[in-house]
Amino acid sequence: MIECPIVDELDCNGWDVRKALHLFTRTNVALLEWLRSPIRYVERGGFAESLRELAPRAFNPTALCYHYGHMARRNVRDHLMRDQVKLKKHLYVLRPLFAVIHLERGLGLPPVAFQALVDAAAPDAIRQAVARLVERKRQSPERGLVSPIAELDGFIATELGRLDGTYMGAGRPDMLDADETRNRLNAVFRAVVRGQLAHRKRHGGV
Repeated sequence: MIECPIVDELDCNGWDVRKALHLFTRTNVALLEWLRSPIRYVERGGFAESLRELAPRAFNPTALCYHYGHMARRNVRDHLMRDQVKLKKHLYVLRPLFAVIHLERGLGLPPVAFQALVDAAAPDAIRQAVARLVERKRQSPERGLVSPIAELDGFIATELGRLDGTYMGAGRPDMLDADETRNRLNAVFRAVVRGQLAHRKRHGGV
């Protein structure tokens, strides 16, 4: 893991290339969401774009559903089991549940942007309640609190009940068993190494 000291609003972390490629084969959610984030400050070389192109064909939807279901359940336990809840904590539960629905509908990797995910996967019955919550979040301070929201809490309880025990024990099929994926990832690794060696030569490195 590569971590840098937090300076002001800059919080930098990541992995070396080999570790990142291994995590890619394991459908690592953090890596996939970083690759597809709509916010990109700096991107050099073709490493990220190569993985971005391969991800829709190589990810494991079962692994993602397990991750997002577990995330929703943990966030409910940690943040929603009280009389007053931070506005953003509702979003932290709704987002992974919408991501599971997106995957179950066969729509591919869930969008990173919350509104895009709502547009693609939120049930019609709760869209107005979600829109009201998002608008309140925009207008409220970071620590804005709300009482339980019956429409959303009912949806959350129903979805967690539906997902209970689902996607458990299926494991994560090894992507490296797929020749195309293995060959593409090896090619990506070689391209990064060649690029780094060329960079060092141009700048007088060893």
